[in-house]
Amino acid sequence: MMPHPEEPHYEPWSERLGQILEEADDPLVVVGHSLGGSVVLKHLADGGDSEPIARLLLLETPFWGREEEWELEWALPEGWTAAETALPPTFLFHGRDDEEIPFSHLELYAKVLPDAEVHPLEGTGHLLDRGDLSEILDAIRGQADG
Repeated sequence: MMPHPEEPHYEPWSERLGQILEEADDPLVVVGHSLGGSVVLKHLADGGDSEPIARLLLLETPFWGREEEWELEWALPEGWTAAETALPPTFLFHGRDDEEIPFSHLELYAKVLPDAEVHPLEGTGHLLDRGDLSEILDAIRGQADG
């Protein structure tokens, strides 16, 4: 569990993620939903160890800008490119009907993560509480079966 989920901040969440990854005995399939996806990706961009991660799934992840001061806490490092970070196989999932995070954020991530598999979803909503989630399950199972 992440520290203070009711009042999240990047640094303590990143530190906790680092502890979880360090304690892993086996490769992990890491699934980051919404803000959690932002934290995982920024953690790796900031130099976090990706070796324990077999696959990374980013679901409904906001792409943070730099227009507002508060966004900087969650935004990827300025000028960062995926080429400078050893990322695990990465899968991007985003619903066209996400009522919280605009669908256009999927395209923004696809540009900065050119090797990621991109999966637009239909009818799943932000919380993924409806619709067909089989693509997400297949991506998770792909590692479990491999």
